[in-house]
Amino acid sequence: MRNIFLYLLAALLLGAGPAAAMNPLSAVVVGGGQTVTFTGAPNKGSGAVTTYNNNYYQRIEIRPGGTGIFNDGENVDVLIVRTGGTLRFGQNGEVSKAISNSTVTNTITLEPGAIVQLANPNGLPFASGSYAANNPNNPNGTSTSFYTTPFTVVGLTTAYYTFNGTVAQTTSAPADAARGGYNRALPSGIALPSTVARLTLSNNAGLTMVNNTGVSQLLTTLNGQVTVASAATLTLLSTSASTAQLDLLSSGAANISGNFAVQRYIDGSLNAGTGYRHLSAPVTGQTVASFTSGSFAPTVNAAYNSNPYVAAADFPTVFSYDETRVGGSVGPVGFDQGWLSPSALTDGLTLGRGYTVNMPPTAATGGTITFTGAPTTASITLSNLGHTTANGGFHLLGNPYAAPLYWDNVVYDGNGRLQNPGLADALYLFKSSGQYAGSYTTYVPSAPPLRTAATGTPIIPVGQAFFVYNPTQGTTASLNLQAASTAFDNVTPVQRTAAETRPYLALTLQDAAQAHAHQTLVYFDAAATAGFDARHDARYLPGAGQALSLTTAAAGQEYAVNGLPTLGRADVAVPLHLRATAAGTYTLKAEELANLPAGTHAYLLDATTGTRQDLATTPSATITLAANASEGARYSLLFTGASPLATAPAALAQLAGLYPNPAHGTTALALPATLRGGQPVPVAIVNSLGQVVRRATATTDELALPLDGLAAGLYTVQARTAAGTISRRLTVE
Repeated sequence: MRNIFLYLLAALLLGAGPAAAMNPLSAVVVGGGQTVTFTGAPNKGSGAVTTYNNNYYQRIEIRPGGTGIFNDGENVDVLIVRTGGTLRFGQNGEVSKAISNSTVTNTITLEPGAIVQLANPNGLPFASGSYAANNPNNPNGTSTSFYTTPFTVVGLTTAYYTFNGTVAQTTSAPADAARGGYNRALPSGIALPSTVARLTLSNNAGLTMVNNTGVSQLLTTLNGQVTVASAATLTLLSTSASTAQLDLLSSGAANISGNFAVQRYIDGSLNAGTGYRHLSAPVTGQTVASFTSGSFAPTVNAAYNSNPYVAAADFPTVFSYDETRVGGSVGPVGFDQGWLSPSALTDGLTLGRGYTVNMPPTAATGGTITFTGAPTTASITLSNLGHTTANGGFHLLGNPYAAPLYWDNVVYDGNGRLQNPGLADALYLFKSSGQYAGSYTTYVPSAPPLRTAATGTPIIPVGQAFFVYNPTQGTTASLNLQAASTAFDNVTPVQRTAAETRPYLALTLQDAAQAHAHQTLVYFDAAATAGFDARHDARYLPGAGQALSLTTAAAGQEYAVNGLPTLGRADVAVPLHLRATAAGTYTLKAEELANLPAGTHAYLLDATTGTRQDLATTPSATITLAANASEGARYSLLFTGASPLATAPAALAQLAGLYPNPAHGTTALALPATLRGGQPVPVAIVNSLGQVVRRATATTDELALPLDGLAAGLYTVQARTAAGTISRRLTVE
């Protein structure tokens, strides 16, 4: 008896003895486009000879595009599902550990993006192995062998799981069951892991989440109800690498009940310390306290709204924005008058509205922001977006969905029709660079797409707030947000169905350390005008404490994106405005210059030195800026078909002169015959906005220029000589 007991104990613990009698089957590779149903090594049943034998698959590999199907239980030694391969289980399907004399550990490997489709009622059917040696197919007597440990499974958290059964399903582990002819019930699998890459439900009978589950990429409900048990939470995860989203384009996106949470990781790559982050609530039922993140807790103070000079200890860290306050009596007149503190931490967050929170990034607080509530799936209309005073018109709104918004689809419908005509098309997103500093990127759907993308992006991430602009004072507008405007992975811009052919120039101002940069865009379009166009332009929105700014100017306004009429034979001058908070040397660079008509050049003009630089051949210029000073008259862009200067432009340019300068009443332009080349020379006086205010023609060595009627200020005198255009800076007193 003692020897029999020891033998059985060894069999239980080691799988020795009869295990060697199992019959290995050849390795199987399921290639792309192939579908293979596995039936050669059945293991289910407790005695029926038709439901089991002693076979096992030594190795199964499912390659990208291939599908391996298990409609019953099958013994497998090694199973590998490659990225894009599909492992499909029927309602009674499972794989169980093969009991062999191999020293290889029984493993299931799921590469990132491997697809696991589950029609079985519960969890993942990766079962423990067993078989009975009294199986009629086994010639080795009456001994038994089984394993009570599950497979070693690699890659559970990066796989894609689809529950597509026809009976109600849960994420819990399958119930223990007998298999392989042995009458002892053994583990039949494992629960859905606590983290998965993608989770999809396609089952009218529904899915119950019984354990805490985090989704790192995409949650999709095609049909059926996802019910989260009271003790569990279903969370869309957000990390420095990625932020998960709800597929709002699926038909059952609203069918989620129970504890549903959406995380928002606060990126510190541009600002590792405290700074303003523009945020919004992606689920219902949130309050100001929802912005709590790890060690950070928000502060509010309604007293700020009537006196912004509160003590530092009482200064609020959460603000909404109200453009009707701009131009009022509270605080210095300007954009910042619109900031407004909530009254209490219990104040509700309005879906579709934005908030700025002065907080550190996730890495500093030790936690992401987690919003717990019901997902937003319905359309939201944000009304009363007015333009009350001259400096008003901006509105801080927010993405109300647990998925990124694609701005092109907000502005235009699927047929390219404008959806929010009272608003300009521009989208403004804030990037924090210091505790009280940052800048806005700007995106206009109809503008040329840039490879550098420094002017902005059409994607509004989960939990992100953004500014829009109503350009018409005295009017109100509205913005409609829809779940259909969300996007995942690659999206096709509705306004960009063909290759870009319009001329454009993207110009960047950057510091020597390449720590700060700012970009402006000029392009030419037949539908644009020289004034402000809501469809083509973006007003410049300055950020507080912004280290650098580069804009174009027209009609008293500064532009981040400037669409101008089609380039013709006439020259086009575009004034530039440059600013820096620190004095120093900076680089002005043409990042992208494309599609200029044949013979047309884009020049950078310097009115102080009278030089011009062809940006196609020499795209970078080194400039010096004073601290906190706006350089608005010195530099400009010139788009012209005139020939470039000769080989010695500096020497020729020195022949031209203005006197007196500064001047009042009149000045004279000296243009020797060497410059005129025996031809009349067109001369123009251009103001700081790029507007021509005087024209004349020089036919002799000296041309008198009357200045009557010109306001005091800085001007540029331009002469299109035979040697090229020469510019001189003129001060009118």
